[in-house]
Amino acid sequence: MQRCLRFPGEERAEEEKSKKGEVVLTSEPSYTPSGARTASSNCDQCLASSQKKALFTCPKCQFLRYCSKDCERKASDIHRFECPALKRMAPDYPSESVRLLARLIFILRNGGEKKVEKFSEKEGRKFRDLMNHYSDIKVRKDYMKDVEKMMSDLKTYIGESFLPNESDFLGIYGRVMVNRFCLHDEELGMVGSGLYLAASIFDHACIPNCSFSFEGTKVVIRALTDMDDFSFNKCRISYLDPLQGTKERREELYKFWFFWCDCKPCHDEERLSMENTIKCENEHCLSPVMVPEDDASSTPPTCTRCGETVNPATLKKYNEIIAYTKKTMSIMSREENNYETCYDLLEKQGSVLSSMNIWRCRTLDFAFNAAINNGCFSLAFDYGDENKAAMRFYYGPDHPAYGVFLLHLAKAKFYNKEYKEGLEHIREAEPILKVAYGASHPLISEELSRLTYIAYEDVEFALARRLAMAQKGTKEDDPRLLSP
Repeated sequence: MQRCLRFPGEERAEEEKSKKGEVVLTSEPSYTPSGARTASSNCDQCLASSQKKALFTCPKCQFLRYCSKDCERKASDIHRFECPALKRMAPDYPSESVRLLARLIFILRNGGEKKVEKFSEKEGRKFRDLMNHYSDIKVRKDYMKDVEKMMSDLKTYIGESFLPNESDFLGIYGRVMVNRFCLHDEELGMVGSGLYLAASIFDHACIPNCSFSFEGTKVVIRALTDMDDFSFNKCRISYLDPLQGTKERREELYKFWFFWCDCKPCHDEERLSMENTIKCENEHCLSPVMVPEDDASSTPPTCTRCGETVNPATLKKYNEIIAYTKKTMSIMSREENNYETCYDLLEKQGSVLSSMNIWRCRTLDFAFNAAINNGCFSLAFDYGDENKAAMRFYYGPDHPAYGVFLLHLAKAKFYNKEYKEGLEHIREAEPILKVAYGASHPLISEELSRLTYIAYEDVEFALARRLAMAQKGTKEDDPRLLSP
């Protein structure tokens, strides 16, 4: 079962080609995005950051902020309904999901059901065209409990007179929760969520052939691969981060999107063999040894390289570490994680898990981002170096997340004056990021360029580079293409 209802027919000509990096679709938010988590730092209409534009607060509700009178005017179609409710709720404002559902209810009551967003010349989507997963939600106790809470919160927020009956609300709730996008700012931080009718046509793959990014509130879908016979039916985006175990990834997709993923990575034997691996105890080998995840056999795993058998005590310790890691990481995210917790996990894993173990890789990635965010570039340098091979293996060499990882690793290298290696990471990251986000995205036009110039402003590095060029008899060219 997929996330969305498909339309019949061809969206684009069967013989039409789509090139790597080409924009295949753009979509405006059909139902106003909600940014409750960043209401104080972003314009509610266009999501402009307070770091780049001066924001002013709505004088009535004193909650939402805008960057211009034009944005305030555009937002008024919806904000005129929610403004009195926000003012009454202060300072106990509703959650982001409650605000998004409330906005959608206001819009649907005022003719929003008729709105169509085109995804081709002939075809488009209305809100009712989205799958509501009514029957799936009705039999799930966790979802019905959430529905009950949402209706209670909405009753408090906008009043009972605005609330649809439970059956209609379930239809609205299901369409929103399954089809909404998390919005990201220029630095790829989450700033809210919104519903995009046209963009909801894309189904999932754990390693996708399309990526999405945002220009303000507009979502932009780009092809990550060349497609000779383009069709939207063949386009896939990723609904979640693939950097987790196959079992956990498939369970998460079923829990939140109501389908069991059957894509190629979910059946990749090489990937599966590496996800749960222990470090060979032979100090002259140290190769990854596969540990069957649900193995009821009494036969301990054996290294295929040297023949060393894993000690039963070590295997027991491995299973305990994995259980502890999964439990700890279930309440963490890449954006919001505690460095001390990551360090504790890495210490426990260090002598047992192989460097290619998916849970070691995920923990290192979280620790790497925590170190970057806290300016601990020496630690980030070490974590990134250890994790590079595993990140490339699990994401693939063209995945946007791998490109962002390389960019951050280059930053760590530069702060540690490892300019040559840093520039190598930038050269690898640049084409990945250009394909996924476009050459004008701030990651490329600002961050990547800034890092490059940091390297070439260093006197020692510049002298070493010029000396190397003189010895080779070469001339100066684009600095990003040369290194000593």
